[in-house]
Formats: sequence, structure tokens, C-alpha cells
Amino acid sequence: MRKTSALEPLHQVVEREHPRDLPGLLTQLRSGDADQRRWAARDLARQADAAVALGEAVVAARDPTVRDAIFTSLGDLRHEQVVPWLLQVLQQDDAVNVVAAAYEVLAEVGAPGHIPALRAAQTRFADDPFIGFAADMAIERIEAA
Repeated sequence: MRKTSALEPLHQVVEREHPRDLPGLLTQLRSGDADQRRWAARDLARQADAAVALGEAVVAARDPTVRDAIFTSLGDLRHEQVVPWLLQVLQQDDAVNVVAAAYEVLAEVGAPGHIPALRAAQTRFADDPFIGFAADMAIERIEAA
């Protein structure tokens, strides 16, 4: 369960009154502060024009913590590129936490046709029990939907 900041209600009010600029949010995704990265990713997910920028950022980001923060928000986007970005990360990313985040989002938005890609990533991380668990849970949720 994600820790909720005591300032979250205030942040939501300020956000409604003062929408943030896309370049500034993309810069904030590279912050050393995990809360700033999370807020930037959430704010980006709420902007209609941010889907492409957010997806490109997740693919290009070198820092796994930045990619992980972006995945927090990708599940909220209903853009046709979200699933291909997630599948690309499953196929290419070496950071366990990022792949686990992709599994979490795909458990919500994935389809039965994506299961082979989920299994392939599970095989790629065969020595990691958490990835095995995340993959099994995502596949189970997709099959149950």
C-alpha cells in the first residue's frame, strides 16, 4: 500500500487552480526526491497531451526510480500506446522494480493476448521470486477478467 502524504489534499487543490507545465513536469521526473517524481508522474497522467510525453519518458529514462514513478501513472492513462510501452519495458528493461511496476499496470489493463509477453519476462527474471509472483498475479487477474 502506498504511503499518502499529509499534503496530498492541498496538492490536489493547488493542482486544480494552477495546472503545471509539461516541460517542468518532465524535468521534475528526474528529481532526486521520490515524492516529487511521484507527483510529477501523477500530474502528467492527468494532462490530456501528456500521454505521449509520459510514454516516451518511461522508455528514455535512465534512472529506474524515474521509470518506476512514471509507471505509477501510466495505468491511469487510457491512451492506445500505454500497453505497447508496458510490453516494451517487459521485454527490454533490466530493473526489477520497473518490470514489477509494468506487471502491476498490465494486471489492470492487459488482455489475454499479452500473456505470452508476461511469461517471457518472467522467464527472463527466472531467478527473482518477486517477479515470478508479480507475473503470476498479473496473469491470474488478466485471465479472470
